[in-house]
Amino acid sequence: MPTGVTNAVGTVSVSQDFSSDDLFYRYIHPKLAGADGWPNSGAFDDDNLLVDLARLVDLDTALVHGPAYGVVGIPKALCDDLGLVVRRDPTDENAAHCLILGRKSGALRRRLKAGCLQLKPATVPTFE
Repeated sequence: MPTGVTNAVGTVSVSQDFSSDDLFYRYIHPKLAGADGWPNSGAFDDDNLLVDLARLVDLDTALVHGPAYGVVGIPKALCDDLGLVVRRDPTDENAAHCLILGRKSGALRRRLKAGCLQLKPATVPTFE
């Protein structure tokens, strides 16, 4: 694996090692958001939760999933506190791709939701 990747943010390490200061972006589909645009606990219901290592992408790049998607930040320290394992899983298209591994009970999903940083709300369609 290369020791660094150059992207819009600059050259950054792609080491498997994470700092407790690292942040992971989780993209929130509007169907997984409440009326306020912030995620419900279902947004964290995946044994292999897909996230991007924030230091490898900037938030503008992170928003390419679509303007309706929201973005939250999951701190590595929160993952550590909850006993969740984070593993790098880069792809050819996305060097920042990571997985937060493990079964997530309802209580654990609620703790993830409560501990994440709300960066951009999803745009939830309203029907009148």
